Amino acid sequence: MLEINPIQRVGLTTRIDQITQRIAKIEENFQIDDLNADFQSKLDKEIERQEKLQKPPEVDDKSKTPPNNSTTGNDFVDAAKFIAALNNLPTNNFPDKITKYTSPPPSREEKNNPDENPQGNSTTEELINTSAHRNGVDPALVRAVAIAESDMNQDEISPVGAIGVMQLMPETAAALGVDPYDEEQNIEGGVRYLRQMLDQFGGNVPHALAAYNAGPAAVQRYGGIPPYSETQAYVGRILDIVSG
Repeated sequence: MLEINPIQRVGLTTRIDQITQRIAKIEENFQIDDLNADFQSKLDKEIERQEKLQKPPEVDDKSKTPPNNSTTGNDFVDAAKFIAALNNLPTNNFPDKITKYTSPPPSREEKNNPDENPQGNSTTEELINTSAHRNGVDPALVRAVAIAESDMNQDEISPVGAIGVMQLMPETAAALGVDPYDEEQNIEGGVRYLRQMLDQFGGNVPHALAAYNAGPAAVQRYGGIPPYSETQAYVGRILDIVSG
């Protein structure tokens, strides 16, 4: 009979306890109530189940792409290729509304150059002619004022807040009952104000132009074009445009 001394007995007992704990852990992990009840069969089933969970999804023969909704690096590559393909399409493949808003806006020079942008320029010219005839003002004079004020640009805003083609101040536009941000109303308001200045100064064009620039009070105070370098240059430029 094998004799076991007390020290060996303690070590053996500890080892048995460790094995018992491991068996209990296995039973808990694999949901096994009894290790003697076909342990190998249950273990094989559990291994098969774990393998299925870790196995990647099958790839469809047509797409060769696993059904995954997550974004990967390849998704970004495909998106970049798609955008590049769109950029290489001819513009006649797009509806007019899309090409209109994807094209860069015309520059200030393009807006005012009849050769580059005849439609936009002709529209402004038409509005000027219509309003000038309606208010009894020479269209050439109105056009010259529009050039001197904003270079015929509705988007022009001066440092002091004058708006659009003929540079109406908000308070002047309000008094005239027009919206200065609307080009047609802006031009109508500017022509109407110029008509008022012509009437106030007896049809004297230089005095009316000076009043349009510096205000009628300044013209009245000095009895003519005020001694302001800006106003004098302004009147001279408009008269040069009209005569040239």
